[in-house]
Amino acid sequence: MGVGIRTAALVLALTGLAGMLSPAFAAGSQGSGHGLMTVADGEELTAEQVERYLAAMRDLRDFAQRVEAEHSEDEEMTPEQAQALQAEQAEILDEHGFDQQSWLAAHERIFQAAAADSMRRQMDGQDIEQEFAEQRERIRQHEDLPEEERDVMLEQLDQQMEIVRELQANPDADVVAPYYEEFQEIFGAGM
Repeated sequence: MGVGIRTAALVLALTGLAGMLSPAFAAGSQGSGHGLMTVADGEELTAEQVERYLAAMRDLRDFAQRVEAEHSEDEEMTPEQAQALQAEQAEILDEHGFDQQSWLAAHERIFQAAAADSMRRQMDGQDIEQEFAEQRERIRQHEDLPEEERDVMLEQLDQQMEIVRELQANPDADVVAPYYEEFQEIFGAGM
């Protein structure tokens, strides 16, 4: 059974995931003359890594838009067509110095940094700790909520606050900050 081509966003989402499923992707991606790009935890993120990532994302976006334009939404894709698309995705990543593993690592780290930068910009001037403390107090004082429900809501609020703290503390956010407009253009203003 084939897979229908839905949207460019779906193709982009599959860019990383398809590689994990395709031996052709892993075998066909040897790294370009630029040298294999690694974005390892514990190493400092560089502007060059961010720029290569963004260039690859633009090319992947263009590739996805082309695939979407060439195929109808209801068209079924054969395994051969899917394999050819995966090979083309591998070539795009290879042109920017990525293989499957380095691309997935770069995407995770750089996208999280961009999300952290975006959140910092949206929360600029706000006292997040104070806002969360006020929200906790409102939940505690809500008389109509059963105690178990209050406990669940407080736990969820604590989890949300931990995520916000982690994002605010992301040191990579400073590295991606100069590329804010490019991230917005690629991923949308809602990032």
